[in-house]
Amino acid sequence: AIRAPVTGHANNVAAWAGFLAVFTALWIGTLEIMRAGEVFLLDHIAVQAALSIYWSMFSIVCVLIGFRIRTAPLRYFGLTLFAITLLKIVLVDLSNLSTGYKFLSFMGLGLLLLGTSVLYGRVSPRLLKSEPTPDMENQP
Repeated sequence: AIRAPVTGHANNVAAWAGFLAVFTALWIGTLEIMRAGEVFLLDHIAVQAALSIYWSMFSIVCVLIGFRIRTAPLRYFGLTLFAITLLKIVLVDLSNLSTGYKFLSFMGLGLLLLGTSVLYGRVSPRLLKSEPTPDMENQP
């Protein structure tokens, strides 16, 4: 089967549609967690912790899928969401904790960041090694 080459415009439309789909999934999940907090009468700290966990897991899934389907913007979205989540944890979630728990939380966050950077550094070259270059895509 002969496939017509994808034009630049169609590529842009597909990229924006994909971004909107991913962002919508993140938004709907966030709204559902907030709604569940109201329904089950959870306190503010529990809802914020649940949001942080959901955003962290969502960002990891975005990075993994971005590697799997070789889509750099999805990986970057996942890493950006991860950074935003870490800022949220530091600025919002830790504001109500005592000094000892803050210390332990910062140690945990540091280990999480270190683990993420090591994993990304080791996994990305292996997964992207066989990524086709633009010249290879045009060959029969």
